[in-house]
Amino acid sequence: MNYAKHLTFGKILNITISDGPNKGRYISIVKDYDSELNELYISQPSVANIPTNLNKDEALNIKFMAGTMLCSYNAKVIEFFNDKNNNIIYKITGPTKVEKNDKRKYLRIPTPEIPIIYTTLNTPHIQHKAKLIDLSFGGMNIETTKMHQQKEILNLNLNVMNKNKETIPITSLETEVVWSQKIKDRIFLGLKFRRFKINQETQIRNFIIYLQFSDNWKKHLKKVLGDEANI
Repeated sequence: MNYAKHLTFGKILNITISDGPNKGRYISIVKDYDSELNELYISQPSVANIPTNLNKDEALNIKFMAGTMLCSYNAKVIEFFNDKNNNIIYKITGPTKVEKNDKRKYLRIPTPEIPIIYTTLNTPHIQHKAKLIDLSFGGMNIETTKMHQQKEILNLNLNVMNKNKETIPITSLETEVVWSQKIKDRIFLGLKFRRFKINQETQIRNFIIYLQFSDNWKKHLKKVLGDEANI
C-alpha cells in the first residue's frame, strides 16, 4: 500500500493508548509523513479539546482511512518537539503490519458539542445530561457527569441535522457503554449503537455526511485540531 497517498497533511487519526496514565482514546492529525524513514509526525492527541502529553517509547494504536477502508497499526513515540507556533509535534513510527478492518469498523470524527438527554435501562425515570464529542457510523463518544459501567444500556435523545439543515430529533437511541474514561475531572463514555428504531440509522448517516460538508463543521475542526485538519 502507498501510505504516503493516505497519510497526507491534515488527515484525521484515531489514537488508542491501552495502558498507563494516558490510557484512553484520542484524535490527532497528520503533520507530515517521511516515506523513506517510515516515520509519521502528528499533532498532540486530544479529546474534547483536552490535550494529552505522550511519553517517549509510549505504545499507540493508530487508525486511519485508506480510501474507504479503515486501517490500523501499532506504533511507538520516537520523540517530540515544539513547532514554530509552540505546538507539540510527535514523531512516531510509521505503518507496519497494517490491519485492514472490515466494514463494521469506523473512524471517529470530532463533532460540535450537541446536548444529549439520556436515561439508563435500570432507571428510565431519571434523566441525565451529556454532550456529543465525536461520532462514527458505529457509535459515539459523549461527555457526561456520571460514570457508567461497561455494557450498561443508555437511551439517548438528541437533535441532529440533515443535508437541508433541518433539525431531526432522535429519541430513545439505544446504546451500550463500551468504555469510560476520566480526564481532569471530566467523564467520557464510549458508546456503541445496539439497535436502531425506524429511520434512526439513516438519520445518523445523513448527519455525519452533513457534518463533513458543512462550513460549521470545518470551523469546528479548525478549533479542535488546527487549521490544517481535513478528511
